[in-house]
Amino acid sequence: MPAAHKAMGGVSNVTAQGVGTSAGIYIVALCSAIPVYSNGGSSSGVNNGYKFTFSRAATRIRVHSYMLQYQDSLFFYINGNLFPVTSANLSVPAGICNGNTAPVMATPNGGITSTATGPGLAGGNPPSYFNAQVDIYPTVPIDTFMTWGIVGGGYGGNGSQIFFASDTLVYVKKPFSITSVCAGDTIKLPYIVSNRFNNGNTFTAQLSNASGSFAAPVNIGSRTDTTGDTIVCVIPRTTAGGTGYRIRIVSSNPSSISFDNGSNIQVKALAANRTISSNSPLCEPDTLRLFSNTSTAGTTFSWAGPLSFTANTQNAKTGNSTTANSGQYIVTMTTNQGCVSKDTTNVTVKPLPQKPVANNDTSLCTGATLNLSATTATSGVTWAWTGPNSFSSTSQNPSRTSVTTADAGNYIVTATLNGCSRRDTTNATVFGITAIPTASNSGPYCIGSDIELSASSIPAATYTWIGPNGFTSSVRNPVIPAATLAYAGTYSVYATVNGCNGSPATTTVAMVTGPSVNIYPSPNDTVCGNTTGSASFTAVPINAGTGFGYQWYKNGNPVAGATNSTYAATGISTGDVYSVKLIPGTGAACTTPVNSNGIQMTVLPFIAPSVTITVSPDSIAWYGLLLTFTATATNAGNNPTYQWKRNNQNLTGALSNTWGATNLTDNDRISCEVTSSYICPQPSKVTSNSIRLKISTGVKSAAFSKLKVYPNPANDRLMIEGLQGSNHIRLTDAIGRVVYQSIIKEAKQIIDMQHFATGNYVLEITDAQGNATSVKVGKE
Repeated sequence: MPAAHKAMGGVSNVTAQGVGTSAGIYIVALCSAIPVYSNGGSSSGVNNGYKFTFSRAATRIRVHSYMLQYQDSLFFYINGNLFPVTSANLSVPAGICNGNTAPVMATPNGGITSTATGPGLAGGNPPSYFNAQVDIYPTVPIDTFMTWGIVGGGYGGNGSQIFFASDTLVYVKKPFSITSVCAGDTIKLPYIVSNRFNNGNTFTAQLSNASGSFAAPVNIGSRTDTTGDTIVCVIPRTTAGGTGYRIRIVSSNPSSISFDNGSNIQVKALAANRTISSNSPLCEPDTLRLFSNTSTAGTTFSWAGPLSFTANTQNAKTGNSTTANSGQYIVTMTTNQGCVSKDTTNVTVKPLPQKPVANNDTSLCTGATLNLSATTATSGVTWAWTGPNSFSSTSQNPSRTSVTTADAGNYIVTATLNGCSRRDTTNATVFGITAIPTASNSGPYCIGSDIELSASSIPAATYTWIGPNGFTSSVRNPVIPAATLAYAGTYSVYATVNGCNGSPATTTVAMVTGPSVNIYPSPNDTVCGNTTGSASFTAVPINAGTGFGYQWYKNGNPVAGATNSTYAATGISTGDVYSVKLIPGTGAACTTPVNSNGIQMTVLPFIAPSVTITVSPDSIAWYGLLLTFTATATNAGNNPTYQWKRNNQNLTGALSNTWGATNLTDNDRISCEVTSSYICPQPSKVTSNSIRLKISTGVKSAAFSKLKVYPNPANDRLMIEGLQGSNHIRLTDAIGRVVYQSIIKEAKQIIDMQHFATGNYVLEITDAQGNATSVKVGKE
């Protein structure tokens, strides 16, 4: 609702009724002649003017005067103070109470006066009316408004209409205590309203320039609301420093502009031309370097970052960085006026790959291939190798062929991940070419003589000889003893230094057929003796010329006086070696003495052999039963010979250690003679024990007269009946093996045959008195 207002006159109190309009303007219509004047230009009439009091402050007033006559004046008071009217406040509207118009002008003392002359001045009657419009926009809220007039021509007075603006206004709440802020600061701007605003209204706080002008205001905050509250405002960080800033509020529904805060505000500028940077990205464990700058003198700096990093210098650093140092680093710049600004730089610390491990073949010879290798626990790395003699490679495991000593030295491998690198070094040694020795020999040589090879000396070298007949040697000057014709030919030798083989040198050995000598032992190279033995040796020379000589040797030592072609040796022990050296005579192809073959002797003790024989199944048998005899020889050598005898007579063809027969007779005597194969038997032949046989041809007494054996042949069981007393029963197969035996005292016995093989068997029964019988039994 609009605020109530009341007009009071000097003669009488007049209540003016407000009429609402669509524009929110309230009109007090005074179209009758209300005496608001003072005769004779007296100012005392001010006390008789119309005074309007507002329950809520107004912002603007418009007055239409329609009865202003010649030289009449009107004056206007705001809150008891004269409002000075200028030409900017004046205009000539269409008539309201009538259609007359006339120009008006501002009076020197602040009111308005008519400049028109009309019929009323000439005749005085009827009066002439003129319209004037006055717009009043003070810079302060309007609490009271008063108008009064002076009648200049002596005529009756004037009439006017007065328009009041809506009382829905916004104000900066006072007292407003903020006098100084920094650019970038946030402040709270309290405000009040004269009346509730329409829904959807927005209050916008605006900042003037440093001179207080709102010609180009800057919005610093807003709030959508209909009533008084607080607007959160941010002073722009780029605001220049100054002491004359003001703040006002603009509403949107209805549209209005508040008065400013009423006093100057100092805005202190932030540090100017600020910059912040770093050496990011960087790799572990490089030093992180932070940089900041400003053109504002006297600024102090403070840094903060990950891992509780702090620093109070303009440019900061931290060493041995890790990935944990990645993140935002904030620098706080504080001017000497206490204004704080913060800037941020993002830092990335990239991880290093795991340290690579470099390797190589270590020691190489000139001309070899150098193989380099690198490993790391980090995947996705790239590789770079550098090394002596301008070597480079991007392979993980490169090779370098045909190396020389110039390629020796340190090889460095670098593993790189996202621009971060680690490296390792491996040292490669390349040895120079080994010198070639000079090879020679002292030939030609006679067959059987010693070949002497030689190679020149090379410092720190080892030697390798290769020659005919599979000859090899690692001796620098090797000797081939008692060489044969097979050793003739080309010999090569090469030197090795630091594991590097040089090129070979060669020498050719010539062999000629010269004297040779062989020896033969008698009786053999194995002799008999309980402790030592004896033997004779004979030398057989070949191509020895005439007048040649001998020297016999035992175990490489010359035997004194043994210079003949034969030598009788005694006291021979096992392992003794005998040889002879032939000294060639006149006419021999070679005069160099030659050695014979060596004979290694073995002495064996005298051992007496022995032999025993056994019979199976028994020496007591019946005629036709196969009896098998076995001889066991002891100390008879590895391959003794056997001769079986029957009744001391040699059995033709019985020459094995076993012999058997089925046609033997009662009282035959069987023995075996063994001849020892041992070299030193004593005696050489021995005879075994003699076995006397007892052969039965049938039943010898009436003890078996009732004997029955059935079924015969048998399948599963063999029945024996008619036995008397105690009897020994034995069943043997065709080759004399016992497959069943038992002692029974019953007259009847059953033998289970189902597990026996098909064939012929012999059933032997012997009673307690020695009576025996046998029965041939078949098994189906």
